[in-house]
Amino acid sequence: MNDRKTRTDAWWAPLDEEARWEVYAKLCVLPWQGVSKWLRETRGLEASRSGLYRFASWMRPQQSARRLEQAVVARDEARGLAKAAGARKDVADAFMAMGAELALRTGDASEAVAWVKMSAQLVAAAQKDREIELRAEAQRLDREKFEAAEKRLAAASETVADEKLPPEERIRRMKEIFGIHG
Repeated sequence: MNDRKTRTDAWWAPLDEEARWEVYAKLCVLPWQGVSKWLRETRGLEASRSGLYRFASWMRPQQSARRLEQAVVARDEARGLAKAAGARKDVADAFMAMGAELALRTGDASEAVAWVKMSAQLVAAAQKDREIELRAEAQRLDREKFEAAEKRLAAASETVADEKLPPEERIRRMKEIFGIHG
C-alpha cells in the first residue's frame, strides 16, 4: 500500500499490514509511552518516541487510501449480506451506505461488517415474521373458502332433499346457491 520502502532495521519492518494499522490506530488514541509499552508486551518490539513518530509519519499518507479501501470492502460485504438476507434493493443500498460511512469514519471495515451483519439479521427476522403473517392470512382465507363451500354444499343438499319443491324452484335455488346467473 505504501510506495515508500521500509528500512529493514525499522522496528515495524516485521509487522504485516494489519498489525501496522493496529499500531497506528493505537498511536492515534494513546500517548507514545502507552503504545511503546503495548508493543513491548504484545509483540516483543522496542519502539522509541522518535521511532514511533517516524512510523506515524510513514503511515499517515496511506490513511485516506486505507479508509477508501475499507469503505469498498464494507460496501461489498454489506451488499452480499443484504442480498443473502433477501433485503429489498433500497434496504441493501442503505446497509452499504451505512457500512461504508462507518468504515470511513473508523478506518476499520470489520466494525462496519459487524454492524451490517446485525442489520441483515434484523431484516431476515422481519422477513420471517412477514412470511408467517402471510401464511396465517392464507390459512384464514382457505378456511373461509372451505366454510363457504360447506355452507353451499349443505344448502344444496337441503334443496335437493326438499321433495316439496317443484323442479323449477329447486333449479332456481341451486343456481342461486352456486352463483350461477342465467
